[in-house]
Amino acid sequence: MSIVFAFIGGLMLIVPGNSNFLAFVYVTLSYTFLFLGGTKGVDNNDLYYTAALPIRRVDIVKARTMSIMSLQLINILFCIPFAFLQPLIIKAMVEGGESLESITTMGLEPNLTLFGMALIYFTFMDGMFLPWYYKTTNKIMVPYFVSVFVSMIFFAIIAVVLPGIIPGMSELLGGWNNIPIQFIFLLASVIIYLGGHFLIVKWSQKNFEKVDI
Repeated sequence: MSIVFAFIGGLMLIVPGNSNFLAFVYVTLSYTFLFLGGTKGVDNNDLYYTAALPIRRVDIVKARTMSIMSLQLINILFCIPFAFLQPLIIKAMVEGGESLESITTMGLEPNLTLFGMALIYFTFMDGMFLPWYYKTTNKIMVPYFVSVFVSMIFFAIIAVVLPGIIPGMSELLGGWNNIPIQFIFLLASVIIYLGGHFLIVKWSQKNFEKVDI
């Protein structure tokens, strides 16, 4: 079920008038199935059962984080074809008589910059949620919803608000006109994503080792 949310994101890129950043927000909703087991993590006691197995706690954290990262990367890969499809759909709708203002998506166009921002968003989200969750494993809902809410605001600011108020940012990072600059930004985002998740895993493992379950 979790992988469905990764695919939904790509479809959001071709919804007229939609905010492109939402394409990467939906995959974080899959956390409810990964961590809550669809039953709030209480009825099935998934974490408690896993911890009772002859598996090191550090490996439990690492495996769960790898699952999350896999879904995030699947989400991005699935969004790529829709990123190229979006301008074609907008063009066809305009030629069909639709108003450009009513169907133009909000924020940056789906390009290398947006994908880089998505990686930063995932890092921010996981950096809030995972260490918090593994510190208080019996309190799931609060860490999850607070992390989602704060991360969505953060992503909306960097992907929608800032390009609209900082002079030149939209022209510099938007569209496909400055590929070298966008590629550098994407490369920096990849480094932040990988390095950030390495630290997130270490922090979460340290917290989980102290939890009495």
